[in-house]
Amino acid sequence: RWKGAPSKVFLQEAARQVTFKQGKIVNIDATVIAKAPKIYPFIREMKIRIAEALGVSVQQIGVKATTNETMGFVGREEGIAAMAVASVDLPVRELPSAA
Repeated sequence: RWKGAPSKVFLQEAARQVTFKQGKIVNIDATVIAKAPKIYPFIREMKIRIAEALGVSVQQIGVKATTNETMGFVGREEGIAAMAVASVDLPVRELPSAA
């Protein structure tokens, strides 16, 4: 079902779910781990596209790159990896009272 779907679709759905729960995306911090290609020239555009997909400002998005030196499949240039953390502010729900 999702084969070939643009990653933007998944970001938009994540943002929709946060909104549905009356939450707010505070910030996103993403790291791309790759020996090649060098992504530094593309970081600004990546931040813009992520911000647009999530409906937040570019200032709320952090993207950085690093290498794995010669370790693992990334170090052997057999692929790339990425990690991302999202900080989300959700409203506090009242717990049922124990009567």
